[in-house]
Amino acid sequence: MASAVINVDATTTATAVFASEISQTTTGLIKLSDGGAAGTIDLTGILNPNNTPASTDVRVTLTLGGGATFTANPTMAAINDQAGAPVAQSFPILSGGAGTSAVTFTGNSGAGFVAADTFTIAVEGIDATGTGAITGQVLVQSADNFGATTLKDTGAKTIYSFSAALAVTFPATPTVDAIDVENDSKRFLSGTTGSTATADSGDIVTTMTARLAANSAALTTINQIIASSIFTVTGANGLAAFSQTGGSVTVGGAATTITGNDAVTGAVAATAVATTTSQVLFTVPGTNATIIDETTVNVAVATTAQSGYSNTTSSQTSALGA
Repeated sequence: MASAVINVDATTTATAVFASEISQTTTGLIKLSDGGAAGTIDLTGILNPNNTPASTDVRVTLTLGGGATFTANPTMAAINDQAGAPVAQSFPILSGGAGTSAVTFTGNSGAGFVAADTFTIAVEGIDATGTGAITGQVLVQSADNFGATTLKDTGAKTIYSFSAALAVTFPATPTVDAIDVENDSKRFLSGTTGSTATADSGDIVTTMTARLAANSAALTTINQIIASSIFTVTGANGLAAFSQTGGSVTVGGAATTITGNDAVTGAVAATAVATTTSQVLFTVPGTNATIIDETTVNVAVATTAQSGYSNTTSSQTSALGA
């Protein structure tokens, strides 16, 4: 994830990576902006790998790919020439900008530029049509009475991209605890008879990978995207043994309401951590006399997003104890 201006000359160009969970607008666009995080989506690079002679008209064109357009006019910083008292040579917009996929700046080299001189283009906002990669191509040309001469062409490089910030996984549990059984009832999960009243049936792990929000703010904790989650644990052959007094099904310590084959939590608020593990525990009373039918166990996780992210509930389901 880029946290500073993007160098288009880097061997492997750094990209500003946004969370793919960002909501699209009613027009189908994803609006990205600096959002006060100066430099996050700005571009820089060497203006010309060679010296630029004095009094040379120079044009710098930035073209976006992937269907993206500028939401506001980018700006290009002035470049100091090589006069004894350097003069800042300005580069105003010649064409393009807001509402288009390209912008061209024009300026003059004044007393001349050297090969080490760099350009910086401040990109204020971009409209993306989806979560595909957005490329940027920088073309630098000199212009005179004989036409345009290319001084530099970066080619199209990925400069902005999208990737999922959140992942929910269900790690395998090779040795699932067994529940003690009385009156010849069966263990809840397949395997040998256990000797405790509580079975650990597996974990649900939610992990956050650092990404950028639409306004370029850093996203580092789960609660920045998820408001809450509801967990549903399903035992195909019923959960009667756990709904009796002294029995329970909990997920990450959260109680559930058991109805038929399902044990459902309330809305569990997300916390400000990068990773959280929710353990699924089944408990029966120490004097259990209810048959525990052997069954598979599945868990479904339904999340509700914070504002600005997909407002369609995200759901994942997996078998536990695999």
